[in-house]
Amino acid sequence: MPSELGLPFVLLLQTFIGVSILGACAFRSTRTITLLLSLFAGMFVHSMLFFACDMLGIPLTATSMFMSAVAGVLLTLPLWKTTSKLVEHLRAPSKSTLRLYDVPVIGLSGYIFYMILWASWYWPVTPFDAMAGIDLVAKYVVKEHTIVNSVFTHPSMQGQLSNQPFYAPFAMLMQSIMKLIGFTHNQVWIGIVSVAFSIFIWAALRQLVHPFIAAILYLLYLLTPEMFGYTYLLQTDYLNAVYMTIGVYALWQGADQRNTAMMFASIMFFAAGCWSRTETILLVAIGLASTLPYLWKVLGARQALRFTGVAAALCLAVFALWHVVFFNAYLPVRPQTADQLVGFDPARFIEVAASTWTAVISRIDYWGIIVWLFVVVGTVNAVLYRRIASSVLLLWIGAILLGLWLSGTLFSAAVVEQTLRRGMFKLIPLLVFAIAATEVVTSVSNRLSSWELKRSS
Repeated sequence: MPSELGLPFVLLLQTFIGVSILGACAFRSTRTITLLLSLFAGMFVHSMLFFACDMLGIPLTATSMFMSAVAGVLLTLPLWKTTSKLVEHLRAPSKSTLRLYDVPVIGLSGYIFYMILWASWYWPVTPFDAMAGIDLVAKYVVKEHTIVNSVFTHPSMQGQLSNQPFYAPFAMLMQSIMKLIGFTHNQVWIGIVSVAFSIFIWAALRQLVHPFIAAILYLLYLLTPEMFGYTYLLQTDYLNAVYMTIGVYALWQGADQRNTAMMFASIMFFAAGCWSRTETILLVAIGLASTLPYLWKVLGARQALRFTGVAAALCLAVFALWHVVFFNAYLPVRPQTADQLVGFDPARFIEVAASTWTAVISRIDYWGIIVWLFVVVGTVNAVLYRRIASSVLLLWIGAILLGLWLSGTLFSAAVVEQTLRRGMFKLIPLLVFAIAATEVVTSVSNRLSSWELKRSS
């Protein structure tokens, strides 16, 4: 199948898988948010099914890649009875309308999206990934039809591998899928994910505040310098930020709306985060532990413990599938992670936390004004309303920061100016959501909506 047809066909199958799963969870949101989250969920499930082919001894070829996607569709067909209700919801007429001030936002977004898609399609992967990381393993997956390929088995590679080939496998599997489709030298799927995630941010903000305020916050996110630079690069950090952001968003909305269906949908995205980057299991563990008392208070002990237990079990299972089962039962070599483990030192922890603020978090040339806007709005909100931001968002922002600091403390390879800087990708979208959800901003949003309504009547 030509790559021009293979790519949309695979994306369509992945979206169908995601719609079926979200439908089974009784997930409900706007059409845009539902379809985008379905694509992300389908990518995650398809990558796991493709990975299962290798574990079962099935050669990783274009045929098995397409058939694993078809298998995902067939496995979700029994869920169609509940999924059909979501499809009916998606077919309902849209209630959202575009206004004049949305036109320049759409125009600027379209130009930026064009740059992202063009760069991810035109430019090859970076030399670093071509030689040492994700693309190297994917190249030999296509060449030798297995993950257990010459990268791990050739005698000349013994003792020469860095930790990059052992990274959580989502990006490597998706890159392998794209190469099998026919995109052998680029990473066009990264651009698709980046564009889809940016649209999700805008759509989610429009659900929270007036569209004009949503447009301002969305553009601040879209033009964040450091994050924009990774929207077309084959790295794990941006992908991990996508899944972690969606997981926290779904949990936050589910908890605030007492919507357990959306809360349980968040579990899948947290698991996908653990499938996309290794240290995520630590961040998820801290996040779940920090939000348990809040969920206990608003949902009751039974529901809170049930959610936390299921989330912890699924995330741990996904993490162990690659890092324990595959490493020990399939790969002939192991990463040298233990050599980089330096143990916990309180003085080093304080140093890492302080360096993170001065060298990373406070840098306007990295994050624009988002961090400082959050500080200002959160301070004003604390003075006027006695809280900084939404409890769930604040707890997860703190949990992710703590997890990053612990990673920087425990592992010598986790450098503040590199690893922890890219780890901030998980925080920037959450800071934008936190700003939008403050009482200060929602109050302005309500006044703007009232003024607009009076003006149009």
